[in-house]
Amino acid sequence: MAKSKLIDIVKSDYKAAEIVKVENDNKVAKWLDVKNSKPYGTEVAHKSKYVSDLTRKLLNWQIPSIVDPLVSTQDLINCAPYTHADRAIAEQEESVLTHFLMQRNDHYELMTDLVTTICEQGTGFIKLGWEFQEEEQDVQVPLMSIDPMTGEQVQVGWDIQKQMVTTVNKPTRVLCDLLDIRMDPTCNGNIAKASFVIHDFETDLSTLRKDGRYKNLDKLLNQLQRDESYNQRDYNDDTFRFEDDPRKKLIVHEYWGNYDLNEDGIAEPVVIAWVGDVVIREEDNPLPGQEIPFEKATYTRIPNAIYGEPLAALTSKKQHIDSVLNRGIFDDLKLANNGQTGTKKGFTDDQNLRKMKKGEDFEYNTNMADVYQDSYRGINPSVFQILDKNVQGAESMTGVSSFNHGTGGNALGSSAAAVNATTTSSAKREMHIVRGIASGCLIPMLRKWSKYIREFMEPEEIERITDKPYVQSRNDGEYDIKMNLESAESRASKAQSTGFVLQTMGPNMPQEQQQTLLARYMKLVGEPDIAKAIEEYQPQPDPAQQRIQELQIAKLEAEVFNEQAKGQENAVDVELKKAKTAVEMAKARMANSDSDIKDLDFLEKEQGLPHQREMEKEVARTQGKMMEANNKASNDMIQGTM
Repeated sequence: MAKSKLIDIVKSDYKAAEIVKVENDNKVAKWLDVKNSKPYGTEVAHKSKYVSDLTRKLLNWQIPSIVDPLVSTQDLINCAPYTHADRAIAEQEESVLTHFLMQRNDHYELMTDLVTTICEQGTGFIKLGWEFQEEEQDVQVPLMSIDPMTGEQVQVGWDIQKQMVTTVNKPTRVLCDLLDIRMDPTCNGNIAKASFVIHDFETDLSTLRKDGRYKNLDKLLNQLQRDESYNQRDYNDDTFRFEDDPRKKLIVHEYWGNYDLNEDGIAEPVVIAWVGDVVIREEDNPLPGQEIPFEKATYTRIPNAIYGEPLAALTSKKQHIDSVLNRGIFDDLKLANNGQTGTKKGFTDDQNLRKMKKGEDFEYNTNMADVYQDSYRGINPSVFQILDKNVQGAESMTGVSSFNHGTGGNALGSSAAAVNATTTSSAKREMHIVRGIASGCLIPMLRKWSKYIREFMEPEEIERITDKPYVQSRNDGEYDIKMNLESAESRASKAQSTGFVLQTMGPNMPQEQQQTLLARYMKLVGEPDIAKAIEEYQPQPDPAQQRIQELQIAKLEAEVFNEQAKGQENAVDVELKKAKTAVEMAKARMANSDSDIKDLDFLEKEQGLPHQREMEKEVARTQGKMMEANNKASNDMIQGTM
């Protein structure tokens, strides 16, 4: 695409976004005037010009309450795995993101600046990126040689060589000035749906040359020498200027968005930078994912709007009322001749009058009732009631409860439940803002950082951070990034509940459960190091106590063995007794049988049965002999006939 056409198109987008931006800039200027207690312009001479600082006072109370949940713990990031197999990669990403968020960047400073910006201006933008630096250094490398005996390489010493060494390799985040951001007005306030975001930043030719990504710098220098209007912001009233060309400040307009550079009918993610009419950067979006590297946070979110509203949008009217009432009080007090003394003419002579004014003893002619002492007049108590009511209204609108003043439990009732309701409402308002910052700005920022880390960091660098073997990522959907957000009030409530459980049930709990509860308690009270030491503590047994336990176990084992032996002996006795019983029973049966036989013999003898049996046997023998004789006779006859 022709450079002239390209510069016309990006400038057209720049001007289109300028309309919405200027409208918001005017609002921001008014809100900052309210915060800074700027005079209203309606002041009258010889009258009070007091301007209330109600908004600044509420900001001083609310900003720390919003910052605290975002910086009070080292376990702010929680990467929740989708499946059990994703746990390793989730733990690795959590460690790396925590390292860069909490340790390699000044997280407290950034969060304080971001919260202050959105509370004062309504909206804050963070620009993401990646910083990489390397330099040539002398590196000691092993000197290798071939062993003639084995033919293998062996180390014979060390050598010093020049090598490029990475000195910086980390993700970056910068809080942008709201006046320097122009955003696609058709995206309904959603950066993910924006076609472009334009960032103006101040730099110089020396920095651009060192960066290495910019071109046409000689052409730019010629333009700057002809026209110096490009080297200052419209709203910057700083009169200091560098005279040498390398250090002269200039404003670069950087366009991040989707544009059809190759004119194929499809808009691709690109980055375009220009100064005046010179394009100094033109390329595809080099960041992983090719997303626009900006995230946005708001104080009060307005649906489908780019910009939010700050605290001053809620308190400006209340501050104006507070200013008017206080001006009336001051004017009324000013009209009083407080401390002045009046005397009736002829009250005393001039000499004694001078003594009276000096505080010396004096004489007077009439009586002291002729002396009038002026003082401040009493102010109607309703004025102070209105003032307090006005402050309470401002606090109820913003959710800020200032120290020892303003909305308290009595505003809703004198019961403990009313006090708790007021405190809870304030905490809910603050946590609502905190969660908006986390879900709308910080979590999307961490998701983009995760993509940058996977692309730009080597496994060895990640292993140095996590102190664990590198886990290869399979895809981008293995875990969800969350943030552990707790206010000081919620942590105190949980700490109190945990302490109560430890106090009441702790002595009856197993040691592992006591250790877990105590570690949780130390985390809640802000002692993560102590909590970690408690979690990792493994009690070492006392040698003497351990010996006593071993002897007790041996004693118990001996007792068990003895009881088992007794049991076996008893079992043998039982079997012996069973055998003796069987013998005795057999003897008893034998005795019974003999008795039965004798009884039977007696009965048979009594009935003559033995004699009868003998007679029957004798008859049987006689019959047998007769049959044998007959058979023999028959056989003899048969043989005789033959």
